[in-house]
Amino acid sequence: MPALDNPGGVTIYSQTVASALRARGHHVTVFAVGQSQHIATAPDLYCINAVTRAARRRQLVDCLSTLETSRPFDLLIANNLQTAAFLRHHECRACKVFTLHQPSLLAPTGRLTHWRRQHRLKRLFHRQHLTAVSKAYLDNFLLHYPMIRPSSTQVTYNPIEQTYLLRRSGSAQSGESGYLLSVGRLTRTKNHAALLQAYARLPSDTPELIIMGDGPEKPVLQALTQTLGLANRVKWLGWQANPYPFIRQARLLVHTARAESFGRVLAEALALGTPVVAVDCRYGPAEILTGALADFLAPPDDIDALCHTIMRALQHYPALNGDIVASFAAARTAAAYERYLS
Repeated sequence: MPALDNPGGVTIYSQTVASALRARGHHVTVFAVGQSQHIATAPDLYCINAVTRAARRRQLVDCLSTLETSRPFDLLIANNLQTAAFLRHHECRACKVFTLHQPSLLAPTGRLTHWRRQHRLKRLFHRQHLTAVSKAYLDNFLLHYPMIRPSSTQVTYNPIEQTYLLRRSGSAQSGESGYLLSVGRLTRTKNHAALLQAYARLPSDTPELIIMGDGPEKPVLQALTQTLGLANRVKWLGWQANPYPFIRQARLLVHTARAESFGRVLAEALALGTPVVAVDCRYGPAEILTGALADFLAPPDDIDALCHTIMRALQHYPALNGDIVASFAAARTAAAYERYLS
């Protein structure tokens, strides 16, 4: 998984899968790969944090080789491109599985950039075991890179541990309730500008909007808030180590990203009993908001439709129960990886 200094969705994915596999009786070792100041203190966690990429590769291979002398690995899972490149040519008897997360791999590029990416990814993934965090992402990856013919494919959804989320959501109180909430890094891809524009068209008695997250777009978005006359209706919380109390106490979570390989926060909100409205972006939201909840997917690039979808959700939302997130249970994702051990 990536270095621990800047934890994100891939880090949470890796840690949750590791915990679920341990709960099923497996011995799991985690490698956090990337230049980092973090020093591992947890058992079976190793920080591969040399300064250069070449040095990190040597560090990881040396660490793997040392560990394999006493306990050979049965399965190696790479969750980002850097780790995949390191493991691709590591000689061992373990089955190797490469998990795809990055929406940027399917973003349009120039012809030369795409050609270079094709060849790089073919070297990494051709005739390998591939998984992806949503079916739509996996299907589009294989369409986008037809020269890659994997040995096998399957979907390993972002794992959700509902009991853990409920426990974390009760460990602190946000101090407020009944607000609209957006959770995500403030970047152009997350498209908070669309959220603010839709919110500006909602009635003035709509609950306040809380935006949780930091990122390079924050000054631009705060200026847009002023332009739209929303300064007194929008609250900026910044990044929170434990967002779950805020998610659980929200009246509605609104997600406006232009692309998501899965959209973990949507599944987390549903697991906590919080209604969700999302833009029907590539690739994951339509696999999370299914059945009656599909009515709360707004078309991309349609501010009016997003506004009306939020209004409908505030007026009436289907009852939520644990079955909604059963497909994303951590034990189910761990079982998917166990198939490589047979």
